[in-house]
Amino acid sequence: MTNEQFIQTFERHLGVGGLKRKEIIGEVTSHLQEQSVDAFGDPIVLARKMNRVHLGIFSSFWSLVMTAAGVTALFDIIIPYVGFVYHGSPVWKDVSWISSVLWQCIPFISPLLFIYGAHTISRMRNRWVYVALLTAIFTAGYTIQQELMQAMGYLLIQSVDGSESFWAVHVQPMVSFLITYGIIGYGMMVVSSGRQFIISRHQSIDIGLAFVLESAAAYYILPMAWNAMTSFHYTEVMYEWSVPVFENLVLVSVAIGLLGALAEWIRIRATKTLVAKV
Repeated sequence: MTNEQFIQTFERHLGVGGLKRKEIIGEVTSHLQEQSVDAFGDPIVLARKMNRVHLGIFSSFWSLVMTAAGVTALFDIIIPYVGFVYHGSPVWKDVSWISSVLWQCIPFISPLLFIYGAHTISRMRNRWVYVALLTAIFTAGYTIQQELMQAMGYLLIQSVDGSESFWAVHVQPMVSFLITYGIIGYGMMVVSSGRQFIISRHQSIDIGLAFVLESAAAYYILPMAWNAMTSFHYTEVMYEWSVPVFENLVLVSVAIGLLGALAEWIRIRATKTLVAKV
């Protein structure tokens, strides 16, 4: 295999995009000029290693697609459907407080995965197309959920004038989800496109985004989870330590966000170590 064939195969399987893609290809090309092709082994294996190092958990778009499809099918369709079927029955009323907490957290799983997925896609090539496909997957999951809720009588959608046109009942909710996810996804693509020009080290954006996501999730999820728990079990001890927590909810959320930022910083340091080894 010639150097040109090695680079062509490596580029074809390298999922990293943006300026980082140019840097990686430039480094590999430079090393090829100093060493023989045999020293690098299989270009496909090398590309996959680079994908794992720079893209993280979802080292390929298709792994993200399969995960997103499974999550939205389970948490946006199957589990809510089971909840609708058993809502109001003795079985549903006697669930443990742990089950209730999980039920309260379920609606947040898909949006958080979408945000993380869009953040991962921002490092990929063809990201503008990929984020559209990811948006379509989660929109489909929520649209099916809305249709099930309407069919089972848990949701009634009407237009402003009170009519139940096909557009108002079926199309408009889907369009709303599509626009919401699209704004979030493409907003992240725009931010990531200019981050190298605004901040020279893109890891600053990654750490900042981790802080914002963790803080926001803590601020909204903690009260909902607490309400679910206390509706089944509440003691004086729980009251004593919960008062200062919720009186200072903003500070608590910021502290959790800082932990998330620290975890992201550790991930970046580990990535640099892996890059050095590769």
